[in-house]
This record gives sequence, structure tokens and C-alpha cells, in this order.
Amino acid sequence: METIGIFIQGTTAVGVLVVAILTFLGRSTNVLREDIGILREDIKGLRTEMNIKFSEVRTEIHDINTRLDRVNTRMDGVNTRLGRVEGHLRISDDHQVDR
Repeated sequence: METIGIFIQGTTAVGVLVVAILTFLGRSTNVLREDIGILREDIKGLRTEMNIKFSEVRTEIHDINTRLDRVNTRMDGVNTRLGRVEGHLRISDDHQVDR
């Protein structure tokens, strides 16, 4: 009878230990799942911010290209005007301007 009592106590102790370990692992798993969920949200937020930043950079580059196009257009206009002026003016050897 004593052996059966010891066996039952030992089995109960092992059972309680197993339940405690599984409970701890379950809680740890839930905490890990929550942390992973938070990390996923953070990564989504970072992706959104990066996409916004890249679109802002693209917009700024587009604006810069537009400004450069305007500068080139103005330079073309200046060159055209200078060509007209050069066609109308003749510079003599003594550096006097003749019309």
C-alpha cells in the first residue's frame, strides 16, 4: 500500500510540474505573439513612412527637374536674344560698336 501511495504522490507531483511548465510556456508564447504583432505593426508603419518619404523625394526631384527645364528655357531665350543682338551689332577693330 505504501508503494502505491508514493507512486500516486510522485505521479501527482510530476503532473503538477508538467502543468506548471506548460502554463509558463503558454504565457511566454502569448507574450511572444503579442511582441511579434507589435513588431509587425512597427514594420508596417516604417514601410508607410518610407513610402511617403520616397514619394516626397520623387516629388522634389520632379520639382527640381521642372526648375531646371525652366532655367534651360530661359537660357535658350537669352541665347536667342544674344544671337539677335550679335546679328544686329558689328564690333569693329577699335572696339567701337557700329549699327
